[in-house]
Amino acid sequence: MTINHLIHLMERIKPVTCIDKSAEIDGIICNLAGIHHSDRGDQLIVLMHEPDLEKNENRESPRLKTNRDYLKFHESRDSTNPLMHVETICFGDVIVPVLQSEISLYQNDEMESILLLQEFVKAGWHPTELVDLPLRTLYIGKLTLDMQEVAPQIDPNAPIVFKMRQIPRRFSIEYPIRLHIDEDYPERIHITDSSTGEVHWIQINSVYLMDFWAEMQENYDQMERMNHITAEELKTAKARIEESMEQICPHGQRLPVINYETDTDFSIQVYSKAYLDGPHKSSNGAIGFIIGADKPLGKSGNKMKASLIQTPVAIDIIEIDAEIYCGSALEKSDDIRFE
Repeated sequence: MTINHLIHLMERIKPVTCIDKSAEIDGIICNLAGIHHSDRGDQLIVLMHEPDLEKNENRESPRLKTNRDYLKFHESRDSTNPLMHVETICFGDVIVPVLQSEISLYQNDEMESILLLQEFVKAGWHPTELVDLPLRTLYIGKLTLDMQEVAPQIDPNAPIVFKMRQIPRRFSIEYPIRLHIDEDYPERIHITDSSTGEVHWIQINSVYLMDFWAEMQENYDQMERMNHITAEELKTAKARIEESMEQICPHGQRLPVINYETDTDFSIQVYSKAYLDGPHKSSNGAIGFIIGADKPLGKSGNKMKASLIQTPVAIDIIEIDAEIYCGSALEKSDDIRFE
């Protein structure tokens, strides 16, 4: 680091308003240091400490032999980050929308964070729950606030409440099933929510093979018709996308899609048994796309949903050994209160 770089970082640190309020969320200690009135907007700075992070930071990761091992390892390691689901923040009676949330683990060479925390210390910040913890075990969160119209009304000493939006709750299912292409499925599947113990049903309506390349060609044609992209830009984009497509679903193969209903509002993730029990390999191929059901309502009268099995299969395949691996339900989180 040069002196010029240090001066630049110091110039980026603007006035702060100290708050210093704490709460515990699912075993995670959260402290609101205060508001940084930066050039990038008013940002609420939050420090978080997860005890398991300090306990496990030197523990060697297990050997991940199969894709199932990989999925389970990351599910157990990835905890829900409460900051990513804050919709509004109430400072007493004043409601402030959250425009953006970001969080990162503290890095030892991150001088800008040190300079910022120094300003809060000067303003009276003293987080009792965190002062003796190693900095490397802390997360630093920044919530960008829309304070343009309410800034003069905010009282940092008032009770603060984080109002949360709905967040996905995953639960394990691991139900083996043999899927038959273009056949009827008269029987419902009954599964148990591993988190709540509740029994639910899934009604498969149909299973078909999607021509991934034809679907993408329709997208290209639509982009060309709407003049959102020049012919040269489209050619470049197609070359880049099709390189990833070849890894996901080679030419001449298909991706299975399941149309299904459920008794309550949750979705399912289905994998082929070959994928789950196969060796885990890193892949650089990734394309985001949304699969919709072919009808609004299913045979039981409930909303139809679709689940894509991201394992390519031969065009003439008639059955697939698969597994309903997990479910995901949107739930409203409890508000978080800082007194």
